[in-house]
Amino acid sequence: FHVDTALLSRFEVLAPPERRMLELVAVTGQPLSFEVLQKCIGQPESLAARDRLLSQRLLRSRTAQGRDEMEVYHDRIRAAVLRFLPAGALRLRNQELAAALEETDGADPEMLAVRYQDAGDPVRAATYALAAARRAVRALAFNKAAHFFRFAAENTPTGTPERVPIGRELGDALSNAGRCAEAALAYLEAAAGSTGLERTRLHGHAASQYLRSGYIRQGRALLRDALRQSGIHSPSNRKLQVLCIGALRLRIRLRGLDYQERPESEIIPGDLFRLDLCAAAALGLSMIDPISSAEFSSRATLMALKFGEPYRAALSLAGEATQLGQPGTQEGMVKARQLLERASGIATRINNPHARGFVQLMSGVVSYLEGSWKRCCQECDAATEIFRADCNGISWELSTASTFSFV
Repeated sequence: FHVDTALLSRFEVLAPPERRMLELVAVTGQPLSFEVLQKCIGQPESLAARDRLLSQRLLRSRTAQGRDEMEVYHDRIRAAVLRFLPAGALRLRNQELAAALEETDGADPEMLAVRYQDAGDPVRAATYALAAARRAVRALAFNKAAHFFRFAAENTPTGTPERVPIGRELGDALSNAGRCAEAALAYLEAAAGSTGLERTRLHGHAASQYLRSGYIRQGRALLRDALRQSGIHSPSNRKLQVLCIGALRLRIRLRGLDYQERPESEIIPGDLFRLDLCAAAALGLSMIDPISSAEFSSRATLMALKFGEPYRAALSLAGEATQLGQPGTQEGMVKARQLLERASGIATRINNPHARGFVQLMSGVVSYLEGSWKRCCQECDAATEIFRADCNGISWELSTASTFSFV
């Protein structure tokens, strides 16, 4: 006696509409709206087929959110149906399901993406996978979003114009999910199909993600390339680099901390990218190359004040405060606290949660450098609360706050 043999004998006595309904539900692999089944089979036949399959305990019904749904009675039945279903019939059932789902109000793009892929239609599969991924991003479900962005990329031919933005969105989703090394790979794959500023931008994103996740060698190599392509030249000699830092800090002191505020939309994208690249380099190198980190922090601060975008100004001033506080001198601490106070005022005024949390975290780092251990823990804990409550893509911030809380 074999279970599959017994099940096959039961399938063979079913009428064509009954077997078709069983196959449709089995192919779906999850509860399926009876409305969709009616669109596939027709109303009179579907009612009779449903009753027959329910009485034979091949399907079972349930009500979810006010609509009737059907599912296979047991997973062994579903496995047997799929095992005995020819490849051509399987593709046909997926085509029927996809067409019926499209005609249904509120059709699930996740289900449509899978159905069209199994039906052999990669173009429509990619379209619905993108819709599912972007819906997941809006719901802050970044791991699910990454899954469907990758799904869309796999169903989009390499070298097509659509592949680059999909890869970029995949990288963004992975970054927001805290999967930094995977995000770097996604950005690099997207960069392979792009040119000019977009290619450099994607290399910069990849460098930042590698540095944040501990892949120092790969991150620094990409960072050097992105800096060169952006026209930012850092001295290779350490003595010259220290002199460069001194010159940059003197420029900041002479110009002062006032700036003409401008919205991001009024700033040249290439300028914003250069600023973001320097800021990413300052953070990514802070634990492994303090001198280079100090140089890029000062560069970012000067650019942030010049361009006048308040969010970046708050982040740059807070980051520069930690650089000024590193010697541990009273004069350095006074300057650091002044920068933090200015950064905190900007972050509070624009009411940006990430800016507020970042300033709080940098204040904790300055307290650590000052030797105020209790204050450091309090400020890092406060930053963690802000990050967890209102931010995403903050794996580096959370790990840094945790590190300084327990040092």
